[in-house]
Amino acid sequence: MCTAAELAVTFLSQQGLALNHPVRIEVLEQPVLRLGYSAYGSYDSRKDLVRVMSPEAIQSSATAPLIFNQPFDRSHYLGIIAHEVAHALIHQNSRIAPLPLGVAAQEYLACVTQLAVLPEKQRERMISDAGVGPWEAGDIISGVYMEIAPDRFAVKSYLHFQQLQSPSSFVQRLLRSRWHYVNVD
Repeated sequence: MCTAAELAVTFLSQQGLALNHPVRIEVLEQPVLRLGYSAYGSYDSRKDLVRVMSPEAIQSSATAPLIFNQPFDRSHYLGIIAHEVAHALIHQNSRIAPLPLGVAAQEYLACVTQLAVLPEKQRERMISDAGVGPWEAGDIISGVYMEIAPDRFAVKSYLHFQQLQSPSSFVQRLLRSRWHYVNVD
């Protein structure tokens, strides 16, 4: 768990985000209930707390649990933790007062972090399986798209991020986004 948190903090610090105070992580043996649905993990900004299911709880939650259409494994578990730790750092570094930051901005950066910490072969297989390219100029990054196709949203975001000339500038733009969408220039 600490490895995943360290990977997320390292990746995000390279983009200009600072760890302003420790991130608390709670491991649960049941699904995390969030906004009426269950998830493997979540970040509660009111309590400044990451909650993730244990690997055993995830394994027992389904016959063959999948993460982005891939079998659940240790690498994906690290990705889940990194995703939620990213939300915590996004919250710590948000330029919006009062919070919250827009959903699309948060999920974009959390998904990019999640894919960035995966082993390269696993990430490449995810990219291939998703069958999408990066967000392009004129596209609108939205939470709705993420809800409909989370694997494609994650891959499009990661590919977009990788092609940016100045990723940290885009991250700063995300940290100022109040809206439920982000326009791609």
